[in-house]
Amino acid sequence: MVRSASIIQRIQAVSRRSREDMRQVAQEMCSRGPQSDAEAQALFDFNARMRGADPDWDSRFVRVMARYVLARDAANGALTPANLDWLQERVAIGDRLRNRNLAGLFMRLLRKASGTPDGFGLIVLSHLCDQMILDNQADATSVGNVAETLLLSGPEHAPWVSRAEAAILFHTQESIEGSENDPSWNFLFARAIGNHLVARAHPNPHTERHALNRKHWLDPNDPNPGKFVGCLALGFDKGSWFEQMGREAERASLARRTASLAAKSKPAQPPPRTGWWRKSPPPNPVTTASNTLVDFLNREAPGLLAGLVVAAR
Repeated sequence: MVRSASIIQRIQAVSRRSREDMRQVAQEMCSRGPQSDAEAQALFDFNARMRGADPDWDSRFVRVMARYVLARDAANGALTPANLDWLQERVAIGDRLRNRNLAGLFMRLLRKASGTPDGFGLIVLSHLCDQMILDNQADATSVGNVAETLLLSGPEHAPWVSRAEAAILFHTQESIEGSENDPSWNFLFARAIGNHLVARAHPNPHTERHALNRKHWLDPNDPNPGKFVGCLALGFDKGSWFEQMGREAERASLARRTASLAAKSKPAQPPPRTGWWRKSPPPNPVTTASNTLVDFLNREAPGLLAGLVVAAR
């Protein structure tokens, strides 16, 4: 306890000195890991004062703090609800994280924890996408983190991209449209939203858990994830397709007929690339990510987009 107090006092003593002095003391604590909540708080406080890029510090901080959180109060490698609450009280202001490297901490917890509270993957996804919005772009590293989070999330009984996850991705896309985003964002957005829409429009997605598993759809090495779905699109006129998209049974019926006709015909021209998921036209031209989504749906599930346009009105 004396040593713990000594290190905390040293951090407090150098708080008004140079960044390098502070960093040296904090790294000493990182080398052995915090031994108490007080030491962990001292590291959080130091991290909050860090400004600018420092990959070495980020890596050390994320590694030791994840280890501490997963061992705190005899957690034995799991992220307990109590420890998640404890962490969020110290690193978040409302729904926003205090520092960008804290998203990396949440990512490491998702990777390393033997168990996590329900909805933790959604929390991580929200933090990562918030950071992309703040950066006003989706760079390759950020997109990779979002993809990994989606792959690590999702319950076994419903392995497709959920409505809540899709809402976060849509909000992110609308916030960064027009930015110089990495091409991998277009791929991920189209695959993830396509997976969600097929599952949501399907009359009984639980019978197609393997075909609709997000792992197939988000696999960058698979050029045609729709092959897992097989001939689903040929049965739009069978079953209650599109009924989960809205409350009006008549509209769902019309959507089924429209989708069935579109799936069995070859349009003379490709369908217009519009923001069909919106109730009103978008203020800006549709972006590459949206174009990629439309192309993906037309290729992997012919007719589905035509039905979605009707069902979403």
